[in-house]
Amino acid sequence: MSIPPGLLSELRISDVVTFLAVHRCRSLSSAARELRVTPSQVSKSISRLEALMGAPLLSRSPHGVALLDAGLRVVPHFEQMIALTRQLAPGAAVERRVVPLAAPSWLASSLLPHVVASELDFRIRVLELPPAQVRAQLSSGHFDVALNLGPIPAQPSWESVTIGPVSKALFVAPATAARLGSPPIPVERIAGLQFVSPIYLTETGYLPVDDDCPISRRERIVGHETMTLGLALALAARSDQVVFGPVLGAVDHLRTGALVKLEVEGWSLTDELHLACNIDRVTASEQKSLATTLERALATSVPVP
Repeated sequence: MSIPPGLLSELRISDVVTFLAVHRCRSLSSAARELRVTPSQVSKSISRLEALMGAPLLSRSPHGVALLDAGLRVVPHFEQMIALTRQLAPGAAVERRVVPLAAPSWLASSLLPHVVASELDFRIRVLELPPAQVRAQLSSGHFDVALNLGPIPAQPSWESVTIGPVSKALFVAPATAARLGSPPIPVERIAGLQFVSPIYLTETGYLPVDDDCPISRRERIVGHETMTLGLALALAARSDQVVFGPVLGAVDHLRTGALVKLEVEGWSLTDELHLACNIDRVTASEQKSLATTLERALATSVPVP
C-alpha cells in the first residue's frame, strides 16, 4: 500500500506520530494521554490517515484497538519516516528503528545480550513469552521477529530460518546426582524422581505443559511447577527434583556447580533453534544481521561439559 503521489502534500507528520502512538499504546485514550491531546484529536488524525490511504488501518473494540493488515504494512514505513524527519532537525540525535522480538525468557537472556553487543543499526523490543505463545501469537501483530526451539508454524508473510542445534538434558543438584550412582543412569531410576514441570496461566486457569522430555508429563512424578526455565533450574538447585530443558539455558548453573547434567542411558537429544521474521515489516538486511549475530552467539555460548 502506498499514498498516491498527488496526495503526499496532504500527509501530516503529526498524524503519522499519532498513528504510531496508538499502535504502541493499543488504545486511543492512552495515546491521547501520551501525546497530551484529546481522544477526539487522536481519532481525527487516524481518520485523516485512513482517508488518505484509502483503507481502514485500525479495528476498534471495547478492549482497545488492533492494527488491520493495512495498518501492519505501513508501520515500518511510518517509523522510518519519523526517524528520517528527526535526523533532519538540526542537532538531532539519530534514532534507530525499533524491531519487536518475542522469545522464551531463557533464550532471550542467553543469546540477546550477544546480539545487542554487535552494534545493530536498529533497536530490539524484547517480549519474553513461553514457547507455545511465541508460536500461537505470530499473527497477533505484537512482534515482528520470533525466536524459538523447534519448527515455527508457517504463516503468511513470515519466513523462518534455522540457526543451529541446541542440546537438551536433565539437570539435578550434585547431591542428587551422587545418590543416583555412576552415569549413564537407567531411565527407570529417573522416572522415580520428582520433576519441576512447566505451566502456563491462561484465561481459563493453569495449563500443564509437556516439555518434550522422553519421560512425558503423564508418566512422571510432578513436583514443583513454574512458568519459566530459569526458576525451575533455581528450584532444582535447592531440592532433590529434576528439570528437563535446553543445556544453553542452564549454562550459568552448570558453571557454578549448582546443577549437574545427568547422562541417561540411550538419550542424546537436540532441537533446532529457529528465527522467524515478518518479511513485510523486517527488511532483508535486518533479517540477515539477526541471523548472523544469533549464529555467532550460539557458537560462542558453548555449554560446559
